[in-house]
Amino acid sequence: MSLTQILFPMLAHAKAEANAETVREYVARGGRLGAIAAGLMVSVIAGMPETAIRFAYDPDTAARGASTLRVLALGQGAFAMLGIGCTVLSSLGRERVSAIITAIAAGAAACAIVVVVPMRAFGMGQLEATSICMAAVLAIALAVCTGIVLRVAGAFVPVASAVRVIVALGVTVAIGARIPPVSRALAPLVAIVLALAYVVVLVISREVGSSDLRWIRGALSRARRA
Repeated sequence: MSLTQILFPMLAHAKAEANAETVREYVARGGRLGAIAAGLMVSVIAGMPETAIRFAYDPDTAARGASTLRVLALGQGAFAMLGIGCTVLSSLGRERVSAIITAIAAGAAACAIVVVVPMRAFGMGQLEATSICMAAVLAIALAVCTGIVLRVAGAFVPVASAVRVIVALGVTVAIGARIPPVSRALAPLVAIVLALAYVVVLVISREVGSSDLRWIRGALSRARRA
């Protein structure tokens, strides 16, 4: 999300100059980098949910909340990308559209929880139902926002990049699922292992390279000058 603070003021400037090609480039690059960053954080949390909860709570609480946190982590990844998409729309003069998407998503999440959660047994059943409702609503909202961003800006996260990020996320979560829960002291080590696994998959798939670092440096330089 912090990436938007650098990239999308530049996007608004490009829109003011009526430079459609630069707008598409900024949106595609910003969306891609945002997806990679969000995927990294989500893959680590979804890959070690029980260990992550153990970092702050007791083992029993961690065991009961692991499945819920895994789903919520995926939902929060969708929420992060939704935030980037809405920022793009706001930067391109579609503030009302951005606000409407956000408001409808919030209302839909509340309604889903009110309807679905009471149908489940108190405890883990309701926790899991809440996480599923939130993740599903955010995923749908992201899909809608993506379609609007593509129509307005002509670009968002490139399809190939989205597929590679999803594959890297899936591989990382699968690796994490095979690592037993560990103590608080070892939790950072597991997080590092999972983060490295995610990055390795992206490097092998040639999604991440030295050109990304050069572009980020150039974007930071242009943002400072602006």
